[in-house]
Amino acid sequence: MKGLLLYSLALLYALPIPADSPLTVEETVRLTRERSPKIRAARFEAQAAQTRTDREKPVARPALTAQAQGTLQGPHVTFPRGSAGDATVVPERYSRVELNLEQTLYRPGLSAARERYGAQSRANQWELLRVENEAIRDTRRAFFDLLTALEMAEVAREGEKLARRHLEQTKQMLESGAAPERDVRAAEADLAEAEQGALKAENGVALARGNLNRILGRDPQTPLEVVRPDAPPAIPESPDAAIERAMTLRPEIRLLEENLRAARAGISLARTQTAPALSARATAAAQTQTAFADSHYFAASLVMTWNLLDGGKARADVEEAQARLQQLESLGTEARLGIRLEVEKAWRDMREARARIETAQRQVASAEKALEISLLRYELRQAIQLEVSGALFQLLKARANRAQALFDLHIAAAELRYATGEDVAPSAQNAATERRER
Repeated sequence: MKGLLLYSLALLYALPIPADSPLTVEETVRLTRERSPKIRAARFEAQAAQTRTDREKPVARPALTAQAQGTLQGPHVTFPRGSAGDATVVPERYSRVELNLEQTLYRPGLSAARERYGAQSRANQWELLRVENEAIRDTRRAFFDLLTALEMAEVAREGEKLARRHLEQTKQMLESGAAPERDVRAAEADLAEAEQGALKAENGVALARGNLNRILGRDPQTPLEVVRPDAPPAIPESPDAAIERAMTLRPEIRLLEENLRAARAGISLARTQTAPALSARATAAAQTQTAFADSHYFAASLVMTWNLLDGGKARADVEEAQARLQQLESLGTEARLGIRLEVEKAWRDMREARARIETAQRQVASAEKALEISLLRYELRQAIQLEVSGALFQLLKARANRAQALFDLHIAAAELRYATGEDVAPSAQNAATERRER
């Protein structure tokens, strides 16, 4: 069943992605789940990890071996059996085919083995969800990085238009004798700087688009259009509720919990190494008949194995397992503290971005008015070219700051979703339900 699922995913991966329709952020996330090479690789890794785990699954695993033997030996040995003639004791040619079946009937620590197997199986799934959560976070960041680059390019193009318009105005004033030659040269320099900024912004768009295509598993040069969100994300009143969700939904926390269960079960298993185990064996053989052996042989037996002295191996294994458990407990404490800090940082980044947006909007309004006044004063020869240049680039800076702050808010919201594990919450809840049912 797992192989069929992975084969289906491989076929889906081979299908082309439509590149002509603009993508929303949620559509981009959906494509990431379906097409991301990182998630696809994690699925195969989870399958390989589960295969390794299944080798230790506590189920009946009868061992069946077959052995065929052919022997040339001598001398030929017989002894007399009265009127029946001589009986062969050692034949010159001897053959034997043997089947051996062995099955463990009882081994101490069976419940601990089952607990460890279940915990390791669930840990494999949590590891997959951890990678998926990271990939979705990277997708959201790349999506808003592209929107930021597009907005910056628009600001740069608008700045180029303003600089070009001012250069034309300066040339007209030069022709009428109202402006000196140096003002034209200064306006030309302003235009060159604006053109350079526009080129740099276009390069940023190309790189951001290529990065998002890479995450989606597509060629970086694939055409890609994105849709700007209708409204900015809402900011929670406090990070407390988000921290509580993170402690429940974050895959890293659940992964550590399952590893702790497996480690505790491992301690119990290590302690049972010197306890007796019971197994059954059966043998069936067909062989060359001799005076002391029939042509067919059958045997069944019960075998108890008790490792009375193991050179301290069991004690060392227990100590190692206990140290591993303490290490995982320490890692769990560190992970919870780190995740709590991640949530709080994302929440504070959202608040800071909102404040920057409000500030930038006031700065844009002020810079637009200042440029308008500077241009008017320059026409009336009450201002010099340097004042116009300063006002122009202050406006561009304010508009760029506003765009950056707006999409920083979206990126901080994406970090908050990642920190709480909300993007993989349905899968996490399903896994938790399955664990309770088991």
